[in-house]
Amino acid sequence: CDHCEPLFNDKPFRAGDQLQAYSCRPCQCHGHASSCHYEHALDPYPGEHFRGGGGICDSCQHNTTGLQWKPPNSPPSLHTTEEFVYPEIGGQCKCKRHVSGQQCNQCQHGFYNLQPSNPDGCRACNCNTAGTVQADITCQQDSGQCRCKANVIGLICDHCNFGFKFLDSSNPEGCTACNCNIHGSLHQFCDPFIGQCQCKDHVHGLLCDTCMPNFYGLTSMGSCWPCSCDPAGSLVGSTCNPTTGQCMCKSGVEGQRCNVCREGFYGLAWGNPQGCLPCLCDPRGTVTGPDSCDTTTGRCRCKAGVEGLHCSHCAPNFFNLSAGYGSAGCKLCPCDPTGIISGTTCDMVTGQCVCLPSRDGRDCAVCRPGFFRPASGANGCEPCECHPVGALSQTCDPETGQCDCSHPSVAGRRCDHCQELHFGFNHSLG
Repeated sequence: CDHCEPLFNDKPFRAGDQLQAYSCRPCQCHGHASSCHYEHALDPYPGEHFRGGGGICDSCQHNTTGLQWKPPNSPPSLHTTEEFVYPEIGGQCKCKRHVSGQQCNQCQHGFYNLQPSNPDGCRACNCNTAGTVQADITCQQDSGQCRCKANVIGLICDHCNFGFKFLDSSNPEGCTACNCNIHGSLHQFCDPFIGQCQCKDHVHGLLCDTCMPNFYGLTSMGSCWPCSCDPAGSLVGSTCNPTTGQCMCKSGVEGQRCNVCREGFYGLAWGNPQGCLPCLCDPRGTVTGPDSCDTTTGRCRCKAGVEGLHCSHCAPNFFNLSAGYGSAGCKLCPCDPTGIISGTTCDMVTGQCVCLPSRDGRDCAVCRPGFFRPASGANGCEPCECHPVGALSQTCDPETGQCDCSHPSVAGRRCDHCQELHFGFNHSLG
C-alpha cells in the first residue's frame, strides 16, 4: 500500500493520516487507457491533494488522443472557475477549490453539498475519523452524513450512541457500552465523556454498582438499605458489609445489626467496650446450651438444686455443688426429718444435718451415744440412764437401750437391780 494503481495517478501518492485519507485520485481516461502518470508541470495546484490534477493518460486506445479523454460537445459546468475548458488537457474544466470531475460536477473526497453560490463549490464533511468506519473522511454527497461506526452517531460521527461512552479511534465499534448496573442506575444511559451513570438514591460509583457508606444490599436485594447498626454493639466508626448488611460487632455482641448479646453475655450498653458483660455462670451449676444466661439481667439458668445469680451455690436442702451430677448440680440433703432441729438444713458443702441433741450421724438418723430408740416406735431417742454403779458405762444398745452391766449378778435394762437368786444391790455401791 505504498503506491497508487495504474489509473489512479491524477495526484502523486500521499500517505493518509488521522484527519485525511488522501485516497489515490483517478485519471480522466474514461476507459480508453490502461494506465496514466502524474506530470507536475501540468498540475495547476501541485501543492494540494483535492484541487487540480496532473494525470496524463498513457497510450490512448480506441482512436482517441489527448492528455485526458474528453467526450465531444460536453457543456462546461456551473461549478468551474472559468467559462471554458482546457482542450490541451482533454476537456478538463477548471474546477472550484473543493470540486472534482472533468465537468466539475462532483465534490472532492471529504466534501459535500455542491452549490453554485459556494465560492469553494462544496462544504467540508469534517468527519470525526475516530468515529467513522476505517477513519473514512468522506460523507454522503447530499446530506453530509459521514459513515459512522456501529456505536457512533451524529452527522460527522462525533458522538457516542445512547448507552455508550468514550469515543475512541482504536475501538472498531467506536464507543464502549455504559454497562450501568441494572439495580443501581435509573437507566442504561451515561455521560459519553466520563462514563458516569445516573444512580438511584443511596448508590454511587461510575457504574452505580456500589451502595453508599452505611447502606447495603444492592447485589443481593436490588436496592440499597440502611445498615441500622446498633451503636451500643457495633465498633465505633465502622459500617456494615455492603453485600450482606452485617455490622462489625464488639466482642460480646452478635446479630446482623450487633444488637444482641452473645451466648454467655448480657446487658448491652453503650459505654461497654465489649458491648455486653460476661455472665460469669458457674459451669458446675449452670445448664449448658442456648439461653444459659438471661441477656438482659445476666441471671444464669441453674441446674436442679442450685441457686444464685451465677448458679454458684446449692439451694436449701441440697449440698456438694459439682459438675459430675448431670442435670443436677447439688445432692439432696439426706437428713432424717425426725432427727433434725426443725427449720434447719444441711451444710451445703459437707451435707451434715443439724441434729437434735439425742441424734448423731451426717443424716441425724442414729441416736447419740448414751441414747437409744425405743422399740415402741417413738421417733425420738431416749437417754440410756444406765446405773452409775451397776453399769460399766453410760452407753447402751442403740436399739434396745440395754446397758452393759458391771457384774453377772446385776440385771435390768439400766443394770439397776440384782439378778434372780441374788440380793443386796446397793444403789450406792452396786
